[in-house]
Amino acid sequence: MTYRSPHGTMFGREMWHLIVRRSRNVVAAHADDAMCDRCAGPGDCHLLRSAEGYLADPEMLAAEREALS
Repeated sequence: MTYRSPHGTMFGREMWHLIVRRSRNVVAAHADDAMCDRCAGPGDCHLLRSAEGYLADPEMLAAEREALS
């Protein structure tokens, strides 16, 4: 059974550690109010909101820990 995260991913659990890694990169890229090409304005970015959501999801973080162990 595929768990659907509250943030919308339909990827299988075996892919979640990659989503978490990408999310960490997105958050780091937006440090100090930096903007990407998808930002509507400083701190207003769909990618950043999604990344922060994934990083707040305990199931996603648990999958990352499992993949790294």
